[in-house]
Amino acid sequence: MSDLNHPFDRPEFTLRKRRSKKPLIIIVGAIVLLAIAGGVAYYYLQVNGDKADQQSVPTSDEKIKQALGVSGEIAEIAQTQGGEAAQAKIDEKIAQADTRKEQADLYTLKLSTILSSNDPNAATIGLQYAYKAEEIFPTFGSALNVADLEYAAKNNTVALKYYELYMERSVDSDGKSLDPSGKTFYEGRIQELRR
Repeated sequence: MSDLNHPFDRPEFTLRKRRSKKPLIIIVGAIVLLAIAGGVAYYYLQVNGDKADQQSVPTSDEKIKQALGVSGEIAEIAQTQGGEAAQAKIDEKIAQADTRKEQADLYTLKLSTILSSNDPNAATIGLQYAYKAEEIFPTFGSALNVADLEYAAKNNTVALKYYELYMERSVDSDGKSLDPSGKTFYEGRIQELRR
């Protein structure tokens, strides 16, 4: 048998000289180093930047937690020391409030605190707090508080006015209701009061 008869002896099957793996290792190593450097840069620019932003400006979640903390504090004072002590603490917080919205929210807290008490004049006093919140920072919630209290007091004309304000204010810039279930209920209430 001739040497050329073996299939691997043909010229197309001659083994070529192997290339050195050194350049390939250098390229892969460079890609890995670039990936690590990119990850480190991302971490310092993005993650640490986010932490710094969170420390300087409270997020809406933090504001909600703060508000719940105030509500919890007031509820505890009302339970242990009584309604008058709770109202006094809310008055302190109103004096320390930075914005009109905070003040209005605290008047709404005064309203809910007085309504949860056994005070026989709770509805009358609560209505004053509802009007104060509405005056300081009008929202759909403040209009609804006034409307519900006036409705309970059978002041239907005033209740109708504030239910209509609630409906106007509870629509966002896209024309969607901020409170769809409430919208349906209070549309019925408005129709009832218009009769």
